[in-house]
Amino acid sequence: MKKILVTGDSKGLGYDICKTLSATKDFEVYGVSRSSNDFEWNHFLLDLFVEEDVKKLNKICKDMDVIIHNAAISSNNLFVVEPESKVEKVFKLNLFVPIEVTKSWIKGRIRKKKKGSVIFISSICTEKQFKGLSAYAASKSALNSYAKSIAFEMGKKGITSNIVSPGYMRTSMTSNMNNEDLNKIKNKTPLKRFCKTSDVCSIVEYIINNTGFINGSNIIVDGGFTL
Repeated sequence: MKKILVTGDSKGLGYDICKTLSATKDFEVYGVSRSSNDFEWNHFLLDLFVEEDVKKLNKICKDMDVIIHNAAISSNNLFVVEPESKVEKVFKLNLFVPIEVTKSWIKGRIRKKKKGSVIFISSICTEKQFKGLSAYAASKSALNSYAKSIAFEMGKKGITSNIVSPGYMRTSMTSNMNNEDLNKIKNKTPLKRFCKTSDVCSIVEYIINNTGFINGSNIIVDGGFTL
């Protein structure tokens, strides 16, 4: 049975990923977030902005076969007026924590001579520019480069690294968007609808079940929006 850990499991995509994977008997699912709830899977109450909690996560991850980096925060200002403190927070959670956790996890897998898989939830913001999302896009673009470096360097150890880049979903992260902007996105999407969390969950599950030769890929799930 594969042990899988998902960061940011309290709501939105992270919650649905955990729910989807925990319904499969082949997976033992663990989630991490700052919120407590009656989760259907194993849950750790951790704040990844707190260094001590990140260290706790490193210890938790040592026994995991799959790590899914989903926890993230967005930015909502033009980069020239975005407060430096907000930029630092975006990069802390979206980039630096995944790097630290992945590094620690990989070292453990190598010592134990075990294979593993890491999946980074990114964004189509790395493929197409959007007003007000500069810090978010920059953090995710850097994360994509890191993910591919892991795929290149660690493949020989049996450790795969892949990226999933969802299109716009109706989650809390996009709840502040007005209807006019949302309709523009829908109309520019060839499939004429928003991305559903279930669309992304199915891709994540597919990667986990087929990690034998999927490595270094960035699977874009946006209905053709970035074409």
